[in-house]
Amino acid sequence: MQQTQEDWLLTELKAGSELAFSEIYRQYYASLRLEAYYKLRNDLEAEDVVQDVFTSIWARREKLPNIAFKNYLFQAVRNRCIDKIRKNNSHLHYTEQIKDLPEPSTHHISIEHKELSHQLKAVIAGIPTAQRRAFEMSYLEDKSNREISEELGTSLQTVKNNLSTALKTLRNKLINLHNA
Repeated sequence: MQQTQEDWLLTELKAGSELAFSEIYRQYYASLRLEAYYKLRNDLEAEDVVQDVFTSIWARREKLPNIAFKNYLFQAVRNRCIDKIRKNNSHLHYTEQIKDLPEPSTHHISIEHKELSHQLKAVIAGIPTAQRRAFEMSYLEDKSNREISEELGTSLQTVKNNLSTALKTLRNKLINLHNA
């Protein structure tokens, strides 16, 4: 059975060949960026997504699956785009909610900010470690679910479950603090 160029490049990449990585980058960058642009409609975000995918590919090169690598790259870009869209929509949703809140009195802002910050840190510290770490990586370090999964060595579903549970716990504890 004859090995295709794509299979050969993947094998070389897994072995740590920078030349193979450069060739993969040269072959696929433009079409991956175009794919990301069609999803995001923002050139800078599309470039960031593709760069993130290539950075991740290089960092995880030894663990890459033996599948059609071109399909793998395109799916990775699509997944990152979906993560970015979700994060942008979530950010937009909360920005809209905050925009409608009345302006607080400037005299008490500093004291209220410190108290709220203290309460928030205490509530975050009170959630279980795995959930807290996923929350911090997502909301404080601005990482995608896939990046969190890779860094923590857990499944994507575990990360989603931890984030969902952490948010519910935080919401309930903060509501209880507010109502107390």
